[in-house]
Amino acid sequence: MRNFTCPACGKRLTLDFATGKVYCQACGYVRPDEISQLDATRQQIASRGKRQHVPLTYKGEVMPSAYAAFRTGHDLLHQGDSQGAFRAFVRASEYQPDFTDAHFWAAKTASAPADQREHLEHVLAHDPTHGEAIRLMMVLNQRLTPQQAEQARGDQQPSVQHAPEAAARIRALLCPICGGHLTLNEHLARVECRFCGHSAPYDEQKRSSGDLLSMALIERKAQPRRWNVGARLVVCQQCGAEHTLPATKLSARCRFCGSANVLLGDALRSFVQPDAILPFRSTPEAARTAVEQALKRPAQRLANLFNTNRITSAALEGVYIPYWLFDVVVDVTQTRSGFRGGHAFTDNMTWQDIASNVAIPAVKSPPPRFLAALPPFAMRDVVAYAPEWLAKHPAELYTLEFDKASLDARTVVAEMMRRKHQREVTIQTRDERGVERPETTRTTTRIASMIFSLVLLPVWIATLTEVDGDVRLALVNDQSGKVVFGETHRQPHP
Repeated sequence: MRNFTCPACGKRLTLDFATGKVYCQACGYVRPDEISQLDATRQQIASRGKRQHVPLTYKGEVMPSAYAAFRTGHDLLHQGDSQGAFRAFVRASEYQPDFTDAHFWAAKTASAPADQREHLEHVLAHDPTHGEAIRLMMVLNQRLTPQQAEQARGDQQPSVQHAPEAAARIRALLCPICGGHLTLNEHLARVECRFCGHSAPYDEQKRSSGDLLSMALIERKAQPRRWNVGARLVVCQQCGAEHTLPATKLSARCRFCGSANVLLGDALRSFVQPDAILPFRSTPEAARTAVEQALKRPAQRLANLFNTNRITSAALEGVYIPYWLFDVVVDVTQTRSGFRGGHAFTDNMTWQDIASNVAIPAVKSPPPRFLAALPPFAMRDVVAYAPEWLAKHPAELYTLEFDKASLDARTVVAEMMRRKHQREVTIQTRDERGVERPETTRTTTRIASMIFSLVLLPVWIATLTEVDGDVRLALVNDQSGKVVFGETHRQPHP
């Protein structure tokens, strides 16, 4: 008891369990061996503060056992025990495997990359739009640095800067034997030289499975700027001539030696290479026949009765047109509401649907509204992109960015799902007393996730000249032979 007796007044000393302070309530004496630790103890308690409430992102009902383990994890994390917190979060995820918050915090507190990846995959499997989990996964995959991930957290978008010209890298498609121009046999998947007869198999690469839209948008936000390049300066690898490649061209022939030059990149990294390509399969003759047959349709014949503008000539060219291709997962919810047994009720049923190969034109010319009418294409024949595929037919470079294209894709998918699912039906039912009660069934859709890729699709472009000199555009789907007619460009007549 002597240690708890005040040496100043003889009264009993008091121990403050919160601060560790031993003091006398009568005279205010503080035991000397505690004074040196008093300030540090107060600062430590103040720094701990009150544990903040962590809001849940999980939309369903959380099991009590899972929530208790989840709370324990945050208590341990607040105390600085990250290993204990990780074990508690793992227990919570084992109690309820679809509890995404438990998986997310297990990933945040895990020390091993394998554990981080495992729990982040669980989160994204149940909630593909979880922004924090996406950022952590991108850092784990070294797609973003921690600093870039933090920068992408805000609302600031990268600035767009214009560059009139940029130096570019190209590849000339030349024969390794004689240096002649190579061409590609699409049917045999072989590169061939028409000068010396050299032929070699083309080794197709594995096609990319696409990119998650949410990840690509976060990666774009993490970049300080985006470049809008007007033209690209290239040097022909065969003749050494310098020339300018327009901003809309992915490939072109050298105007001096005629070799095919394919754009690989520029100094500003202003564009990305295509992920895949759908090779040409039909011939110019088949495309010309498709146009001729389309001109004989009743609508075209009726137009000729009024204009008497018969076609006198047609120039035909096969061009690879870039399309953004989207695979979209859609949440479909059907809600029934009405009266049952004299009481109001509401029942919800939710399932998922998929819209595959939604093609959005990525160029401004030819006009997108005509290009949008050309699909569907035979996507089962799509292969990985390589410059060799452009040996015979040139390709356009995309001018519509993927984020803008995703908005068009949302509109297309929403209309597709509306026709397939969305309906509102009201029927009259009678309750046990014979009173009529309305019962309504309503279906709504919400886009859950989107995966996209950049694909070059084969299109025949026909320039049709009429008797009076007016020019019309016709687009032909190389795979199906579908023909879409564009607008007529009127020529001034005397």
